[in-house]
Amino acid sequence: MKIIVKDKIEVSIRELHQWGTYNGLLEGLPTDGSNKRTIERVIKRAQEMCYMNDYYLIEPKQTPIKINRPYPFGTPMSLPSMVCVAELWHHQPARNEDMHASSLLVIWFQETYCFPIEDDILEKFKTIDWGKHAYDFEY
Repeated sequence: MKIIVKDKIEVSIRELHQWGTYNGLLEGLPTDGSNKRTIERVIKRAQEMCYMNDYYLIEPKQTPIKINRPYPFGTPMSLPSMVCVAELWHHQPARNEDMHASSLLVIWFQETYCFPIEDDILEKFKTIDWGKHAYDFEY
């Protein structure tokens, strides 16, 4: 699948990983605080899976969870149900012309497994500044 980022640069998905956002949540409700920790764990896992340090996070929307009682552990909030991690490649370098190509690890959350990638996420891809965030490499 081809994706368009800022400046109409066309990139391709080299690798895609997906899993449930709350896999392993045994009890209780997710909160704004636990979601922050969840995002941090997702970033670490993505970096380890793809052997990449740099990443671009499409900031996920948190939705309030309505309950009819006080919740002592924070403000109940949910993230979209699926984590998506993609390694994107472009056939040209982002900055260093001595290199061969460029790559970027992108992390986002959406409600369903992709494909398709949700339309609002594809719109956010168009704001990624490839020249700023991607790293260059040689084969």
